[in-house]
Amino acid sequence: MTPLMKELAPKEADGVRALLARDREEILAKCTQCGRCFEVCPMVPYGEHDLARQSPRDVAGSVLGILRDEPGSAAALEWVKICTKSGECDAHCPEAISPKMMLRLARIIAIGGMDPDKPPQLPLKDDPDYFNKVHAYARFSLSDAERA
Repeated sequence: MTPLMKELAPKEADGVRALLARDREEILAKCTQCGRCFEVCPMVPYGEHDLARQSPRDVAGSVLGILRDEPGSAAALEWVKICTKSGECDAHCPEAISPKMMLRLARIIAIGGMDPDKPPQLPLKDDPDYFNKVHAYARFSLSDAERA
């Protein structure tokens, strides 16, 4: 059983697997790899591997590759890792899929959450400052009244 599913009862785990598989297939079928999600992502400027200078189409294509169980590029794995699930990408997708879900699924796959027999592409231990970064980003997104 995968780390993602180990806490679930077998029936629940099967349901989660089926849901994730359905979402993965829908994204793979509908995504045109235009890269608009990458272009509007507020986290891209903060990524490593010169992330902001990467081709949006190439990075989006490599994330789709992760969904197909292929190795992700360094840029794609970095984007998957730093995604804060802001949802900014969802509002800009011309195909009306959820790039946020695409990145969440890619992260689950990249950390080995779907197949325990494959080595993870991303380490399971996250950046200890991850939530501090999320909170910092949230402060920039909120008005003074919302922060009060």
